[in-house]
Amino acid sequence: MQTPSVAPRLPGLNPSLVRRATLVLSVYLAVMLIAVLYHFLQSRAEGQAGYDFRYFWVAGRVWLEGLSPYGPDLPRLSAEMIPEGHVPRIWPYPPTLWLPTAFPALFPFETAWRIWLGLHGVAMILASAVIAVGLPALRISLGAGGEFAVPRPLFFALHLGLMAYGEANLLSANSGQVTGLLYLGAAVMMVGLYHDRDKTAIVGLTILLMKPHIGAAVALGLLISGARGRRLVLWAAVASVVLMLPALAIAPTAIFDWLRGLARYDGENSANLPEAMTGLRNLLWEFGGLTLGNLAASLAGLAVSGVIAVWLCRKDRRGEAPLTDEGRLTRLSAAMILAALAAAPLHLYDFVLLGVALPLLPLLAPTRVCAALIAILMLTRPCYLHVQVTGELPTQIFVGSTFATLGAAVLLAVLLVPAPVAGLRRPAPL
Repeated sequence: MQTPSVAPRLPGLNPSLVRRATLVLSVYLAVMLIAVLYHFLQSRAEGQAGYDFRYFWVAGRVWLEGLSPYGPDLPRLSAEMIPEGHVPRIWPYPPTLWLPTAFPALFPFETAWRIWLGLHGVAMILASAVIAVGLPALRISLGAGGEFAVPRPLFFALHLGLMAYGEANLLSANSGQVTGLLYLGAAVMMVGLYHDRDKTAIVGLTILLMKPHIGAAVALGLLISGARGRRLVLWAAVASVVLMLPALAIAPTAIFDWLRGLARYDGENSANLPEAMTGLRNLLWEFGGLTLGNLAASLAGLAVSGVIAVWLCRKDRRGEAPLTDEGRLTRLSAAMILAALAAAPLHLYDFVLLGVALPLLPLLAPTRVCAALIAILMLTRPCYLHVQVTGELPTQIFVGSTFATLGAAVLLAVLLVPAPVAGLRRPAPL
């Protein structure tokens, strides 16, 4: 039984009338936000295809032609396939992305770009809907012992507005990244965990593993959590191998080719410099003047996630947090996603994944509400805040990486504070 959402009780007002008014407002906001999102994506589709989309489309075309995008011929093949603009010279993504790249490659370049943006918009809408319906109702303290459970339709509209118009999603849509799919996968995984639906959780985790920097952190946390978590990771690993089979049939060494390519990707362009990336790599450069490679930063971020997972699992086993087993795994996975955002070397467009953690934040104290609001502001407008606060442009791209990293760290602290996560303790049936 899931904790129901309730409308706010206001003195002198009919609760039924308040619920109806809230529903009407929610539908209006949702329709307006979806319409604006559609027009934004439509205008973007009429422009030049995104920088990152070119990588996905070319890789898919190369796969479909029976060749490997990890090979030395990729620059030549890219130049032959793309009529103008940036030409990819390296394929830095894992072979599990064979299917998401092969599908748009079935269409001509410009058509595929429009389809790609349309699917991204659908993924953003579905992710907010899955989170609003499937995760606990967000509860906010009103002071004096009162609290307000945000009605689910209103939460959907507000959540979609926050996630769709944050800088992370705008960057993702402009560049044509695949983060919309990963975000939807993370939402599906969290709902599967919370409702004890292992098959659903496995599907979501398999999608999330397509982004190893984040998926590996979640998988590590689940491995540490116990037998159920290990079973989920095992089946997600099997599903990932199945997704790689078409790529492995073409290039049996695709996994090793991908790992070798990562080492060459550090300085491939300005987006992969420490100042343009997030996590420990960015913080070490920003505050210590140290340069760390992506591979070393990835391992360090994974170590941070492991420490947090061990601490959280030991804390839960001691019974300090009165949560259900499903609640423990849900909170653990949300913590792992935030830990990856705070520690792993990522880009700002990856921060759309913070949306899956928002309903799980414990906001039943004014200090937590304030901390969460500050962190969310840092995460939704990091580039704007960096320019306004510092007046500097450390790089031409992703200038808000440090602000986003620190915002994720604050949000992680809010989630990990020693208090039950709102809504995760289900009431016993009557």
